[in-house]
Amino acid sequence: MNRGTGILLGFLVFSVCAGQTFETTVDGTYFNTVYPGHNMVTGPQGEFVIAGKSKPAEGLNSLILSMFGGDGTRKWTKNYESGEYVDHQISLIRMEDQGFLLVASGRFEVRLIRTDSLGNRQWTKSIQTAGYEGQNPILLPADSAHYAILGTRVLGPEDSYLRVISFEIADTGGITGTRQQIEETRNLILQSASVTTAPVGFIITGYTGFPYPEGSSFYVCRTDEAGKPVWSKI
Repeated sequence: MNRGTGILLGFLVFSVCAGQTFETTVDGTYFNTVYPGHNMVTGPQGEFVIAGKSKPAEGLNSLILSMFGGDGTRKWTKNYESGEYVDHQISLIRMEDQGFLLVASGRFEVRLIRTDSLGNRQWTKSIQTAGYEGQNPILLPADSAHYAILGTRVLGPEDSYLRVISFEIADTGGITGTRQQIEETRNLILQSASVTTAPVGFIITGYTGFPYPEGSSFYVCRTDEAGKPVWSKI
């Protein structure tokens, strides 16, 4: 997706039931400049919920959550707050009670908005993420009360300014625990991460090396639930 235009979704095509589909246009107020597709969840009755941002106005955006029925009809839209979210990554998680956790993650903080199943805000939290470089940090659920924050950090001059992947667990109050540092002998830059089950843990991907002159290689790592690497491949 072009970072300049950042259009989240021009149209949606969903299966309503066997042999039936619909196509509808979602107005251009929803966009995500980094990871499109991480900001939509579906429900058991064919409904789907999209998180996004309004178009920027004087550097500010509103965070938005909308639910659509299985036929593409918009059921509700919630507008939560405005801020400097232009370059933030938007993610959405459906919780066990069918409520939602909207995540807006940037280089300096992660904003968490917890709602009920109808999108009514229950609380808002902020987790500081100062020191992340390049792509915005990624936030994923670790358990019912904790979240994993992953990002790319740069080491100091004593380590030749190498880049590593940082992994830490935080609770909903923004209190972080022990940080894991995932590294190689060459630069290691985070690209994506996802939660796994059986056993619980995380799959982390990125690239290692330098784009020029030696070239970079694809990197994948499997961690346990605390972010400690179990294995990695290049």
